[in-house]
This record gives sequence, structure tokens and C-alpha cells, in this order.
Amino acid sequence: MNPKNESIDYLRGLAIVAIIVIHILAWHDNSILTEYTKMPLLFNLRNLLQFSVVTLVVCSGFSLYLTHKELSLKPNELLAFYKKRIKHLLIPWWIFLAIFFIIHTIIKYTFKIELVDLSKKNIISSFLMAGGIGFGWLILLMLMLTFLFPFLKYLFENVDKKVLFSIMTVAYIGSILLFNKNYFNILNYGIYDIKFIPLITFVIPFIIGWSIIYTVGFSLNHFYNEHPSIKKELHLTFGFIVSFIAIDFIYYFKGFERVLYLSKYPPSPYYLSYGLMATYILLTIFFSYRHVIHIYFKRFLSFFSSNSYWLFMWNGLTLSLIIPFLKVFNFSNIYVKLIFDIILNFIFVYVLVFLQKKLIKIEMHLTSHHF
Repeated sequence: MNPKNESIDYLRGLAIVAIIVIHILAWHDNSILTEYTKMPLLFNLRNLLQFSVVTLVVCSGFSLYLTHKELSLKPNELLAFYKKRIKHLLIPWWIFLAIFFIIHTIIKYTFKIELVDLSKKNIISSFLMAGGIGFGWLILLMLMLTFLFPFLKYLFENVDKKVLFSIMTVAYIGSILLFNKNYFNILNYGIYDIKFIPLITFVIPFIIGWSIIYTVGFSLNHFYNEHPSIKKELHLTFGFIVSFIAIDFIYYFKGFERVLYLSKYPPSPYYLSYGLMATYILLTIFFSYRHVIHIYFKRFLSFFSSNSYWLFMWNGLTLSLIIPFLKVFNFSNIYVKLIFDIILNFIFVYVLVFLQKKLIKIEMHLTSHHF
């Protein structure tokens, strides 16, 4: 494997690991102000890992650009591309949701307990990715970027890179300033409650912000495969570090929100700059020190990378089952409980994907399936 692609592989694996840990913390922390966020270590851990979605989107942009370099805007090519990508994203999601709600329906009527909302509204919203299960927003994001990919690719290849990123950045900052309201958790309102104006003020900076991150993934192919240079990599990494420090300085003195997990709906400049900084630091580490990374850690990250999509989804099921189960045990130390919870979740998602790959031979949907 190309060492650059290998580094991206490890980066994607680390991103999905971080997302799983974030979801475990968030599941305990639905009210935002529970004992978890009152404890500095857990608060800082959840905040520190917020680079994960930015990293995943960068890796997705890299992979899709690498495998679709010849894609043009011809209608027949676009139709074939959309059909393949939508099938790749939606069918596994719908299969997972069917299994998820069937299991919880069986639990409800067998043990007389309802661990998740099984209302018609919640189920329909989950399948439509407009509310329902909270982490469905990431599937919706990937679908949105799929539709934009051919056009972003065309612009990336036909417009000067500096001009393109400058225009996108100005448009993004402008949308943030124009729609300067906090619609945190808008997706949790569900399709029946979203109003037109809040939706527009959420969608525009959401689309532009994530499009920038996705297009950064395209540039990794430019720097790594076509014109490899460690100097360019280090210059970019340093640039993102300086950018984040500058934005952090502004946010601090202006009193803006600096809690990262409260800053991604839509993604704020603070959130995106942190994610890009962390992504490039990690990428530089993986590329520069890939020879000294332990083989078992490489295998661990590669497994999570190649199966990132299903691991992400199965974690939703394990979370909904394991955390209520752990309430039976009276842990005196919250850190012990959390470590136990993380270990169990990782064991169960690994076992589920392992069994899935061994027992269900539907290769199109169930093997080596990543974002």
C-alpha cells in the first residue's frame, strides 16, 4: 500500500474509534450538565476527540477522489455514480435500522421495558435521517457530500486552488455572520417540527463548512500522490495550527462558545479549524513514524478503517443495550464504570462485525465497508 494511503487508512480507523468513544460519553451525557461534564477529565476527553468527524470527512473526500478521478459531469456517469454511492450508504443504514428497531421491539414486549423511543415518528425520522436516532446526521452528511462531490471535484480541478478555497472560506464565514444564531440540536426536533427559517439558517453554513472539509480531502491526493513533499505537509500542518490558535484567541476575547461538541450544528470556524489542525498533526505523525507503530496497533486501526461504516452503526445498537444493562451494577467509581463501558462496547462491535463478515456472505454491503 502507498505509505500516504496507509496513513489515511490509520487516520480513518482512529477517527471511528474516537467517534465511538464520543458516543459512549454522549449517551451518558444527554442533558449536557450531568456528572460527566462536571468532571474535568471526562469533559476534556469528549472535547479533545471532536476532531473525529472532520477527520472522517477528510478521509472520505480523499478516498472518493482517489477512486473517481475519471468521473465527469456527463449525465450517464453522474447517474451511475449516484446510484452506486446512494446504494452504498442507504441500504446498510436501512438494514441496521430494521435490526435495531426489531431487537428493541422484542425487548419491549418480552421484558416490558422500552430502552429507546419506538414511536412511529421516531422510526420514520430515523429512516429519513431527519431526527430519530441522533447519529443519523452523519449518514445524512455523507449523502449530502455525495451529491456535491462531482461538482466540487470539477471546481477543484478547474479553478485555482487558492482562489477556490478563498471563495469557499469567505462564503462560509459570511453565512456564519449572516445566520448568527445557535440552532444546536436542530436535528433532534424531527421532520415534523423543523420550521423553514431555522432550517435555512442551519443548512447554508452546514453545507459550505463541510464542503470545505471534504475538498481538503481532495487536496491530499494532490500533495501526497501527485506531488509528494514532506515540506508541503509540514507547512500545511503548521498553517492549520496557527489558524486554530488565532481563532481560539478571537473566540476567547469575544466570549464565543469554545466547547467543541456544542459548536458543530452547524460547524463553527472554531470547530472546523480544530478538526483540521488535529487531522494534519495526526496525519504527519502516522506518515513520519509509520515504521515504529506497533503491528498490532496498525491491524487494529486497519480493521476499524475498513469496517468503519458498520462499526459506526453497530455501536448505536451496543450503546442502547450495554449502558442500560450496566445500571444494574452499582459502580462506586464513575471512571471504572466508563472504562468498563468502553471496553464492552468495543468488544461487542468487533464481535458483531467479525460474525457479520464470517456468517453473512453479502459482500456488496457487508464487507470492507467504510465511509
